[in-house]
Amino acid sequence: ILTGYDAVYDFSDANVLAVDAQDLFPDDGVQLYSIKTFGSQSIDRALLDAAGVTIMTGGPLASIFHRVIEGHTKILPEVDTLVYEDGMGVSGWVSGHRVLIGNRMLMENHGISMPAAEFEKKYTRDGKYAVFLSTMGVLSAMFLISYQPSAQMKDALQRAVNSGLSLSVYSCDPNITQEMLSETFDLPRNAIK
Repeated sequence: ILTGYDAVYDFSDANVLAVDAQDLFPDDGVQLYSIKTFGSQSIDRALLDAAGVTIMTGGPLASIFHRVIEGHTKILPEVDTLVYEDGMGVSGWVSGHRVLIGNRMLMENHGISMPAAEFEKKYTRDGKYAVFLSTMGVLSAMFLISYQPSAQMKDALQRAVNSGLSLSVYSCDPNITQEMLSETFDLPRNAIK
């Protein structure tokens, strides 16, 4: 919101709109559709590890896991030394063990044994994206997530880009890419960083 002519004058040369990915999607716009587990880790442990990491890093995934634990953040395990790996996801230590949460590339870069790419592709259709969880060097779960922006946000971003602004998005979510944002918000890919 620009209030008054002075504000319009001050910002008239702006050419980039910087936003956090969490601001692009309402809390209820990011949905968890299903969870596929691997190995012997319990689903409860996988959910707590994923919730601990995602809530600590913030972003659209945090809202999902905040709902999963019903806001009871006191039950979350201790999370330490989080590292964002560009375009892949986050690694960190949860209760003394290594946890990775991100896309296939993150898992493969850390030597995690993965199912065939076709396995992932059969689930990631109709606007669903995969987020993998690895605990102690073993694949634990695959979360299927969807992202739905509000109509207001979509309209506002389209107007901003049509006015000559570029969009710079900060995100630790491995699914938030130029391509994904371009498709989701109907924006030209080259207008997004």
